Amino acid sequence: MDSKMVPDEIILRLCAQILPDFHEIRQELEQFDPEMSRHAFAVTLMEFGRGRMSGVDEPEEKDIVFMNNYIDSLNFDNAGAAFFSAYSGGCLMGLASINKLRPEDFSNALQVSENFALKEFRR
Repeated sequence: MDSKMVPDEIILRLCAQILPDFHEIRQELEQFDPEMSRHAFAVTLMEFGRGRMSGVDEPEEKDIVFMNNYIDSLNFDNAGAAFFSAYSGGCLMGLASINKLRPEDFSNALQVSENFALKEFRR
């Protein structure tokens, strides 16, 4: 592994730290709009995560395009894992936008967070 890359353990710790917030936000969103589509729900979670880490409420157009494409790639057969992946992906986007996560580490960080979600939300 390239010594300049963000170690997987750091991403795993971040995932563990944001998990309680994810559960709380997910529950509040489900109560607020129980009829929201899965896609819209995941976009909202991703926007929350991005905003939480970056401190910027409104995403840029390029971020919206990325979020929609990323969410389209998620497997909603395991909704918990997909929704957490959306939220953690948003958090990672937020960190990248404030230069706390290098662009070259972003793809690996997404994969690590997706793997965390699959383990955390086993059926």
